[in-house]
Amino acid sequence: MGQFLSLPTLRFVPAAQINDAQGAFAASANTLYLSEELLAQGNVFTLTQVFLEEYGHYLDSQLNHEDTPGDEGEYFAAVVMGQPLSDLDILRLQSENDWAMVTLDGQPTVIEQSGFNIVQITNNNFDDGVNSLFDPLASGRYSNDTDNNGDKLKVSGNKITWESDHGIYLFDSFIPRSLDFYGGNPQINGDSVVWDHGYLGNGISLYKTGWHTPQLLPSHYVGGNNPQVYDGKVVWQNGQGEDAHIFFYDGLTTIALSDLPESRSFFNHSPRIYGSNIVWSSGNWYWLGDNPQIHHAQIYWYNGERTVQLTNSPFFNSSPVASEQIIAWTTLSYNELGWGISSFDENNGFSGVHIYDINTSQTTQISSASPIRDLQVSGRNTVWQEGSNEDVATTIMFYDGTTVINLSNTKLGGEFDSNPKLFGNKVVWERWDGIDYEIMYYDGNSTRQVTNNNRDDRYPQVSDEIVAWTGYDGNDWEIYQTYIGPDNGLRDKLTTTLIRFQNTDRPGTYLYVGEQEAVSIRQNYRNFVEEGLAFQVATSQTDPLLQPLYRFRNTSPGREGTYLFSGTEEAVSIRQNYPNFVEEGIAFYTYFGGVGGGMTNFNRFQNNELSGTYLFAGPAESASIVAGHYPFAYEGPAFAAGG
Repeated sequence: MGQFLSLPTLRFVPAAQINDAQGAFAASANTLYLSEELLAQGNVFTLTQVFLEEYGHYLDSQLNHEDTPGDEGEYFAAVVMGQPLSDLDILRLQSENDWAMVTLDGQPTVIEQSGFNIVQITNNNFDDGVNSLFDPLASGRYSNDTDNNGDKLKVSGNKITWESDHGIYLFDSFIPRSLDFYGGNPQINGDSVVWDHGYLGNGISLYKTGWHTPQLLPSHYVGGNNPQVYDGKVVWQNGQGEDAHIFFYDGLTTIALSDLPESRSFFNHSPRIYGSNIVWSSGNWYWLGDNPQIHHAQIYWYNGERTVQLTNSPFFNSSPVASEQIIAWTTLSYNELGWGISSFDENNGFSGVHIYDINTSQTTQISSASPIRDLQVSGRNTVWQEGSNEDVATTIMFYDGTTVINLSNTKLGGEFDSNPKLFGNKVVWERWDGIDYEIMYYDGNSTRQVTNNNRDDRYPQVSDEIVAWTGYDGNDWEIYQTYIGPDNGLRDKLTTTLIRFQNTDRPGTYLYVGEQEAVSIRQNYRNFVEEGLAFQVATSQTDPLLQPLYRFRNTSPGREGTYLFSGTEEAVSIRQNYPNFVEEGIAFYTYFGGVGGGMTNFNRFQNNELSGTYLFAGPAESASIVAGHYPFAYEGPAFAAGG
């Protein structure tokens, strides 16, 4: 029992100090950390749960010489609190990697955290992921017009695309790149990104990985909006009112689906595509002043061979979505105005969610609530928001093909859930907690809070690998992500934290060292200024996949005190051709970029003003460099490490 005589210290700190987590444990300091924001919420259940999770991390540090694989803290908390764990829960906990690098009391510290490892993707002086004419902060929780303002970020696998003040961007897990200075409403699927050009009327643009520039899709009509993409095939809407039609690009040619006899109508809108299934809403809609006037609208489905009308009712059937198995849509009635014209009224009309089973050709109503927003499907799963932001509450509802589940049952009073997104059985949404918006995540079994801070995090998207969202950093809106895919165990091999120093005698040159060498630099080399934690690496080849990086010191005049870190192949060339670089040995081991597992991909840049000197940068810093803020040239992906 003697090993438990030194009980851990408990400290409350801002969440920003512990990687925006709710709690953390640092074995090196034998300290439990709980966020001040968590304490301010006053939720005793959550506070107890987070404390027990971090206490579980402490117990593991006392009982085992090495960290137990997975999140042993969350497992401990669930057992103590009597929470049932399914086989899937246990598998998830055993595969999670819950450590992060932070700076506490001025020292680099490795923590095990109660929360997610969040990576900032952009770092600039303009808005990313929201419409440039939109201020999401202007009206608190009521600023939720996702159709026109927010929700300008989309994900597929580990790729993210978004609209910004400077056009369309794509992040492919290495570095954000600009696809088009103009454009909006981007969508992504696999290696394909599409977007429209709004008021410019230039048509629909398509970009595929490997292309040098995007291409305008062939069309007989100028313009187009609301594009959707699947496997390189694209659908979009062209025009408004009675002149609106649905167009389909099959990879070679473009046809007008709504010109087919089965679906010819006045107003065709809201197209969606999944596999060979294309759906849209079509009906008698026209404008009276500034108000849309609706008689009715029906759902149409093109299955790759013919068009089928799925509904035939005196209601407004809209917002269709499709998977390979089902098609879902919302149904809304209308109120009669005094002069006999029908008017859209989502709060007072009959509403609901309907599902059409493609295999059985049966239609089922799974909700009769009003209003319905943000309807999504994936496989046989469906998710939607019930209620509007002007209501006393909004909730997220999830249908797994059999049962409807209220995902908002974890709320306290005064909270509002909105903007759900779905992939498989994974759901994300934003929650207004009375102070700001935070990101929530349901993994098919339980709900967890992703962000925990005093600034807005909004418009989340989810794939099989990541959750991404746009967050306000106090100046503008930036893109963030966290990894939720399977843990391949690679990060567990990276146990050494490197610290970055800049040589002030040669500004823009950097050295990466471990803590032992850092102590010597702080004491003896005042010209090297410590900039903080760089990334986590391995110091020995504990995994055959780990690759060495060699350190070379540049002895050229004017380059003294600068260093180059290179891989095996480049090191051979340096030894043979560049005698001015003196080899100092293997510096550390990392993985090749793109190995996944939640690691951060780092890029290498060469200093334009001091050739032969280099910088490693993660996604956000890379984006800032490429934007022209620093005199560095991008040389390509370098490696994957913890960060």
